[in-house]
Amino acid sequence: MALMRYYLDYNSTHPILPEVLSELTYLINLDVNPSSQHSAGKKALKAVHETDKFLLGYFGADSVYEIIYHSGATEYLNTVFSPANCDGLIYSLCDHSAVHEIAKSLTKNGVPCLELGHIPAEGMLLDKVKEFCLGKSKVWFNFQWVNNETGEVLDSEIISRLKAETNCYVHVDAVQSVGKIFDFNKLNMTADVFTYSGHKFGALKGIGFSFVKKDLNLTPFILGGGQQDGKRSGTLNIHGVLSLKAALNGHDFEREMNEVLALKNKVTDLIAKFKKLSIVTNDSINTICVMHESMRSDAMLVHFDLQGLDVSTGSACTSGSLKPSLTLQAMGFKEGASQNIRLSFGRSLLGKEDELLKKLESVFSRL
Repeated sequence: MALMRYYLDYNSTHPILPEVLSELTYLINLDVNPSSQHSAGKKALKAVHETDKFLLGYFGADSVYEIIYHSGATEYLNTVFSPANCDGLIYSLCDHSAVHEIAKSLTKNGVPCLELGHIPAEGMLLDKVKEFCLGKSKVWFNFQWVNNETGEVLDSEIISRLKAETNCYVHVDAVQSVGKIFDFNKLNMTADVFTYSGHKFGALKGIGFSFVKKDLNLTPFILGGGQQDGKRSGTLNIHGVLSLKAALNGHDFEREMNEVLALKNKVTDLIAKFKKLSIVTNDSINTICVMHESMRSDAMLVHFDLQGLDVSTGSACTSGSLKPSLTLQAMGFKEGASQNIRLSFGRSLLGKEDELLKKLESVFSRL
């Protein structure tokens, strides 16, 4: 009999929601280019515009922002922080690895970058930003709302202070926010750009979107046929775009998040029984970063896998290398940076809590 597996890697990717799969029958009937001028193309374009309106309304963003579709957050990070749009980048060691790689590229091309440590612990933050912004007109501050590794949630009031007291632009990495913090759709609209990836909340993979302030003129990263008013060329991923609405529309996030949080709290209590284990306290709904006092991440992964538990270590985008976590190092967890496992919970685990807790206890007792 095959081993029953439990998926605890929702921060890497959220399995496609049944609501999206059921919508695919309708989506197949719109398997056309929404830029085409024939009737089928116009019908597809109308569906895209309806999704525009839905997303802007869902996040309360319609009065301030316009929406741009893309392949996901990595692409739009490269757009916003390209040399054409950025003459200085401020970021944190805790940011996603894509930001680190972009910073390296910018530095090689003569664009200055300011690397900060752990933002909540970063003393004199505004003074550092003000000093860095001197003589520059297009400095961007990357604000990671919810950390993908630890589940730490940054206070969005930081954005208001940055905008009020410096001349920098603020990009919000909101990738891990949907369904993982309460009030995720209540945006601090002093920020200039919010970026999302659909696969993080159950839409199809390869589709993302950003809310961009209407008066912000960004030079496009992808040039071509002039789609999306020339702001991001390329044939629209019609199925991906419509899957965004299908994943959000009618989804009872409040009920689901409360149930997931209850599960997270039970697992947290279980971990507290094992002296060799510790966790990174955070305010997310679904994430626990577990650190071991001596066992390395790769060894821990084997124990979880043998019990049918799909977990990860650090960011899924860099997990193949199993390098020490820059995020945990920045937070002061020197040993934990190489001795951690990330558990991220979601919908498929609800109703299976008892079985899951037994499996986790079995694994923890062996670590």
